[in-house]
Amino acid sequence: GYIAEEFLTRLPEGFLTAVLRDERAKDTKELEKARDRLHHFKQGIEDKKLLETPLPHIDQAFSVMKEQAMPDCRHEFVKRGLAASLDWPPALRRRCLVLMGQLLEKGILTKEDFQWGVLNLLGQLEDLTLDCPDVAKIAAEHLRGLLAKDLL
Repeated sequence: GYIAEEFLTRLPEGFLTAVLRDERAKDTKELEKARDRLHHFKQGIEDKKLLETPLPHIDQAFSVMKEQAMPDCRHEFVKRGLAASLDWPPALRRRCLVLMGQLLEKGILTKEDFQWGVLNLLGQLEDLTLDCPDVAKIAAEHLRGLLAKDLL
């Protein structure tokens, strides 16, 4: 059967890769396309240093995201931003949420992007604990901030 590409690109890239490695998997063309699309989007974020400190100005982030023209992948920006900021001081973590909120106001991000981004981040919490022992506390801080700003 057919599964909408918009749904497939919202699945974690690691999950898509694991399914594609399974020799029993059939009709994988749609999965490969979704995985490659996600990878391309993430590479664009990294190349433009959108989630490196100091964070970019809203206009730069807006133009890069608009230029990529991949709205079905923008939840990955939310997830990666929240994950990257786990190591940042509280002021930078708040700045990250402000930037994301501004991107929502400008129509580049949607509440659905936030929901999927947070869900994918929560799915990685156990793995992230190895790098950041306070991950649960900081993730809770993120969720409170997102809820307070009505982003979820």
